[in-house]
Amino acid sequence: RRCLLRLLFRMQRAKPARPSRKGTKYKKRTVYDYSQSAWALFLRREGVDDPTHKNGKLFRRRFRVPYPLYLELVHRLSEEDDFEDKADATGKPSAPLHLKILASLRVLGRGECFDTCYELSNIHAETLRTFFLKFIRYISGLYGEYIKSPCTPTEINYVQRQYELLGFPGCIGSIDCVHVHWERCPAMDASIHVGKEGYPTRVFEVVCDHAGRILCATPGFPGTWNDKTIVKYDYFVTKLRTDKKYTEAMFSLYDPDGNVMHVHGLYLIADGGYHKWAELQCPWKECSLPSA
Repeated sequence: RRCLLRLLFRMQRAKPARPSRKGTKYKKRTVYDYSQSAWALFLRREGVDDPTHKNGKLFRRRFRVPYPLYLELVHRLSEEDDFEDKADATGKPSAPLHLKILASLRVLGRGECFDTCYELSNIHAETLRTFFLKFIRYISGLYGEYIKSPCTPTEINYVQRQYELLGFPGCIGSIDCVHVHWERCPAMDASIHVGKEGYPTRVFEVVCDHAGRILCATPGFPGTWNDKTIVKYDYFVTKLRTDKKYTEAMFSLYDPDGNVMHVHGLYLIADGGYHKWAELQCPWKECSLPSA
């Protein structure tokens, strides 16, 4: 009797056997048609490839680059082995490269989340996330090709002429620092990255001309560093102060009597947070002329 009770007790505690999966029909994963996504339909609109057309301007506003530059990115990445469109083990082709590039541009331009890009491109969010990391590594390698400071007399005169027409002869660009929020900053690094913004940031100093073309950009610095400290590490400002093609460049100004005087040395427009260097001109509240 005791053995029988013990057997019944064990049978009650035993886990139920798993049902056999033989012959079970699994649900097929839903595969969306990339060619019918919102972005694919937008690319087929009339005039998207024309930067002067209404849809061409809409493309630039949504993805922050003109359509010809977008086509150049697609062409360059399609020639790279890391970005080649391949099929998986079942023969299913990968997501189109041109739509993944659009998603990366949207994330960079608007800080969009990958799930929203999934909704607009029909490409899974995790696929877009992994592609975005490779895209950033590739684009950062093109820094020296697209980010160039004016070096030849022709380039210097071209940039200087833009400011001269606006009443700033001798100016070769505008400079400032930008703070980028560093999410998930390690706790051990928070003390040197939490500055005036009140949250962890990385600081980048950028020099651009009046057309908005970037002439120089520094690496990232901790958010507690100010403009006066970072500018000492800017190689373009250093060249502006030491290189003869900038220090000996001449431009004309008017003195208080209306006479023309010639001044040597180009400069950048800055705010009041920089050093009082001749190469960094900031606005002044008071006029330098004597009061009447």
